[in-house]
Amino acid sequence: MKFLIVTPNFNSGKYLASTFTRILEAKKCCDKKHEVNWIIMDACSRDQSIHILRYLISSYGFYNLRHNLKLNIQVEIAKDKGMYEGINNGLMYAKEKSIDYDCFFWLNSDDQVCLKSFDSIEQAFNRAANKNALIIGRGIDIDEASQVILDKPHPKILFEKVFSGDFNYTSGEWIKAESCVFPRGLVEKVGLFNQDLRLAGDYEYIVRCSKIAEPEYDDECYAREFRRCQGQQSSDLRLYEVERRKALEMVGSHRQVISENSPKIGTIYFYPDYTSGNSYQESLYEGQISKGFATVEDLLSKCPKIEPKDVLHIHWLNDIIRRDPEVAKDLMKKFEHFILESKKAGALIVWTIHNIHSHESRNSKLERDAYEFLIKHCDRCHMHDVLVVYEFNEYYKTLPWGRIRIAEHGAYAKALGPQSKSILAEFGICEGDKYIVVPGQLRKYKNLPLLRKALEYIGKNYPDVGICLLGRPHPELKQKEIESIYSLSNVFHSRSRLNNDDYSRLVRDSLFSLLTYVNISTSGSAIHSLSQGTKIIAPRLGTLQTCVTNVEYGYLYSNDNLDSLYEAIDMMFAEGLDGNSKQEVSTDRLAQWSTMLPRILA
Repeated sequence: MKFLIVTPNFNSGKYLASTFTRILEAKKCCDKKHEVNWIIMDACSRDQSIHILRYLISSYGFYNLRHNLKLNIQVEIAKDKGMYEGINNGLMYAKEKSIDYDCFFWLNSDDQVCLKSFDSIEQAFNRAANKNALIIGRGIDIDEASQVILDKPHPKILFEKVFSGDFNYTSGEWIKAESCVFPRGLVEKVGLFNQDLRLAGDYEYIVRCSKIAEPEYDDECYAREFRRCQGQQSSDLRLYEVERRKALEMVGSHRQVISENSPKIGTIYFYPDYTSGNSYQESLYEGQISKGFATVEDLLSKCPKIEPKDVLHIHWLNDIIRRDPEVAKDLMKKFEHFILESKKAGALIVWTIHNIHSHESRNSKLERDAYEFLIKHCDRCHMHDVLVVYEFNEYYKTLPWGRIRIAEHGAYAKALGPQSKSILAEFGICEGDKYIVVPGQLRKYKNLPLLRKALEYIGKNYPDVGICLLGRPHPELKQKEIESIYSLSNVFHSRSRLNNDDYSRLVRDSLFSLLTYVNISTSGSAIHSLSQGTKIIAPRLGTLQTCVTNVEYGYLYSNDNLDSLYEAIDMMFAEGLDGNSKQEVSTDRLAQWSTMLPRILA
């Protein structure tokens, strides 16, 4: 069999000797007839990479390597933008030089082939039902000392889930690119890697391959060993996820697969009961038999006997952790006992992570302990986006692997009818006036100092535009903090609490919504604004990065860069003030509530 191996290299000289030696050892262990073409693409390394490669090749002898071992090594030097361009350069070089090969894989300069790689790959191709399909072999990891720390069959990921991207967390497994071997016929159909991606180019390439032919799994195929090192670029999981999302859009992937085998459920008991003031749960449980409990005391004393197939759905722990520390500790202990007893009775424990920590905690240790308890004991952990998963993992250093369910926040109903003149008058505006809205309560976590700067900037540069604060100040705020916002020019607020319809109409008819946060994982206010067809300005945090993917939905700014906030404001006003009416956001891309519960319970 003829093999093509491409190794992109940049300043990885300390591993090249090991990588080089292992290929020689693997070649000696395999069938002598195998021909291996190894192209090393060096991106103008500044270390001793080239010196090391030349020394190794000369030590073994070019003639000996090529004619006795049938190992043809080519070292090429060319600048590139990253690993994927380096691989592309190697593939293009092979094409220019008419290098013949049956299969291809890339070998990072700090990874190694397995000793049985070449024979096992040939045998896997012989066993394959489709000779032009991607072969996924075993998953093998090594440490920095080249010792094997993982060796197991690759998880079999459902074919449709590869396209949807719905597998990393629901199964707790990943596609390991180092386990993949590509037949030449497939490579010629798929083409080159997307070199504009830094981390998810292998995933995007694998998805394209899978669209041509369903991958074949072979537990006896040993391809490469992936070296786990400190500070690897691939450890930036958040950037990887952002890129993976772009990759899914580029290859025309589908939304998350909804399982047809969702468990049959009885009554949903949810805690806490926010249906009177938060339409999230009300929309989520529409059509379900459900009952909510406003406080943990209500839950413990009034919840009917839990039956098998009932669901206990936990949303927020604010009710407990904002209490005095000793009271909160006692209530949490009772709450945890209730959860364990409910599990014994056959209930499904579901936990929705709206944010990775509370905005009201008076005891961060108690909150962390509570979250770690839920990580261990929940049956389903629901998050609104994979980006939240990464944030959660960064903060808690652990995840409930295999029990995570990703279901986007549902779109809210769009407001109907005109806004009442009396409500407009409360805000000091008339029909036809241009205004923006700051939705939700005034809270400390809403980054009030930054909000003040933004409102000052708008008042100075756009004095004819009103600024409507749609929420009341939270009791946590001092009067001085409230006045720092209320005293600004063109800032208006209602003295009474707005009902849902008036609130939605004010958002709908505004030029845009301005959202400021110190930190946030999921923003219901952002989804609500987009649901009304209103663009948003928001910080580049959590799921906000998935709400605003281009200027059609608004603009994101960096929390640590005031100029980026001002720039976002200017760009938004340039759109909103040019015409007679604002450009509405399309709501087609927003998730529907009806799809959420099946995904959560799947």
